[in-house]
Amino acid sequence: MAGSSPEPAGSPPRQRSGSADTGYFQDFALPGAARTDGVLLPEGLSWKDITLRNVIGVLPGEGGEGASCVVIGAHYDHLGVGPQGPFTGADDNASGVAILLELAGRLRLEGPFRNHLVFAAFSGEELGLLGSRHYLGFPACPIDRTLAMINLDTVGRMQDDKLYIFGQGSAEEFTGLLKGINLGADLDLVTPEAGPFASDQVPFHEKGIPVLHLFTGPNADYHRAGDTADKLSYNGMSKVLDFAFELAVWLGDRPEKLHFVPPGAMSAKPAVATAGGPARSVSLGTIPDFGRESGGVLLTGTMPGSPAEGAGLQAGDIIVAIDDTAISNLADLSAALKGHQPGDSVTVSARRGDGEIRRRVALVARR
Repeated sequence: MAGSSPEPAGSPPRQRSGSADTGYFQDFALPGAARTDGVLLPEGLSWKDITLRNVIGVLPGEGGEGASCVVIGAHYDHLGVGPQGPFTGADDNASGVAILLELAGRLRLEGPFRNHLVFAAFSGEELGLLGSRHYLGFPACPIDRTLAMINLDTVGRMQDDKLYIFGQGSAEEFTGLLKGINLGADLDLVTPEAGPFASDQVPFHEKGIPVLHLFTGPNADYHRAGDTADKLSYNGMSKVLDFAFELAVWLGDRPEKLHFVPPGAMSAKPAVATAGGPARSVSLGTIPDFGRESGGVLLTGTMPGSPAEGAGLQAGDIIVAIDDTAISNLADLSAALKGHQPGDSVTVSARRGDGEIRRRVALVARR
């Protein structure tokens, strides 16, 4: 496997970031908008001293200069240290990086393939997809030759063999491909038509590149110190690895481009995350069922200590309105919260059993 330099024969052309050649590393400055007084820096260190770093490796293909490439990514940054201790981020997203590394080794032994395989460990995802956006400014191979992007984010806690895959609707071929791979994997595959969700695949989708985001579901330790390695399902991670391997092999040997489906044509339902506009800065602290696409947002639980828990919302509730705005899916919920700031209060209307409840909930900053 090659880093960004030197490039072996047959590797894709690499566009530089304008800085000195740094091998596998792609360094970039932290944008001013991402700097915050809420982060305690070590003594003597200022924001201007902070450099972010993507780590990029390329498995060259045999298709020559005209070959496509497939990007397989995961983010390795997390939240640092908080009052409860270090945020180890075992599920979000050490699990994704672990699978990415194992996948790179396995594909190197299986290959070479027709197309180039690019393995990208992104930084700055938690600050707003900074690493993946920077990569697309200086890609390992041209964007117009990027066949697809596979994202591994929060893949460490599989339960009951359930694997969520967002972005199925971003290419015409993906529905049949996922079904075919799952004939051998025999997983409980959840593939919402709406998407992609909100991770490093989103900037690729904005550029017209088909994407798939593998995800094993939400849990109460999300962005908390309790996201530790002892809670991971290593057997489940092995199943995710096997599934991602088959995806990469199929895409690695595909001679033709995929048929990209623009966001507005992916589904009659709005996407869970949309390109452009300000990012949502507030949270209720709910844990939604990501497989439900309409009829309200079904809760599988609430985050411990969250406003939602304090207001008495619980698993099984279906959010149908925020204030006077009807909620049919996660996109509606995100849009309804976008205009609010931490400290604002909203009225949440939800179905519970045969009745309906209304709760006033104070919003907190989204971490």
